[in-house]
Amino acid sequence: MSRPRLFSVPEAIATELNLTELRTHDGAGRVLLSGRDLAIYGIDKALDEGAEELSPDEAKEIFHL
Repeated sequence: MSRPRLFSVPEAIATELNLTELRTHDGAGRVLLSGRDLAIYGIDKALDEGAEELSPDEAKEIFHL
């Protein structure tokens, strides 16, 4: 089974997907979303708009998981 893809995205993307209340924030305007969260929005579109793919270790460090 493959590991889920994790993304740090600008809050505007999470807001458009109605996920700001449901997902973890970093306190600096970014939200942690999965590839599944971004499926409808489009991962390439999100990346073009400032999303960054994170490793699990990076996500733990940035989002204090």
